[in-house]
Amino acid sequence: MYGPGGWRYGAPNFNDFGSPTLSDNNSNFGSGIYTFTVNGTSIPLNLTGDAYPNDPILTLSGGVWSGGKYLIDPSQSLSITTNAFSAYGTHLDDALFIYAAGGVRALQFHSAVPGANFLTYTVPAFTFVAGRDYDVGGGFIAAVDVNPVAALPGSWNAATYSVSTAIVVQAVPEPSIYLAMLAGLVGALGFAARRKLH
Repeated sequence: MYGPGGWRYGAPNFNDFGSPTLSDNNSNFGSGIYTFTVNGTSIPLNLTGDAYPNDPILTLSGGVWSGGKYLIDPSQSLSITTNAFSAYGTHLDDALFIYAAGGVRALQFHSAVPGANFLTYTVPAFTFVAGRDYDVGGGFIAAVDVNPVAALPGSWNAATYSVSTAIVVQAVPEPSIYLAMLAGLVGALGFAARRKLH
């Protein structure tokens, strides 16, 4: 199946054979050479080294946390920044990415931008629609084998280890954000009062 930005594997969900645990993932995809055939062209890729990046941590600004979601007024912009990819530049190529509102919004390769091991992207105001939830996230990719193929110009063929972090952003009108903040403050004050009474 072809998804946004590339071919996706793992029917029926086409989630690149996502696994619930690292050990499950490693049992399905151990080190070795994997060969893919695209439009009749074979592409061998050597997956080896267990080069999993450090965990990406996202810093958001422009909204507030409430009930496990990040609330944002859709008339405001949302800034997303990753922490540092500590092994950035130590493999054949490395990349950082941020996605929001249905697509990759920022993608940076070490081969193109060697000096910055973190990434920032600002989702413009009015990108989100009030009343909807959006998957937002970011991650790090360590490319341990890269195989350019002349028959597939413009393709990036790589064996990679990647780690990503995902959150849910809910677009709500500005008054709703203040109500959520107030509810959180009242809950915190009530909890503090109960602790003092006992």
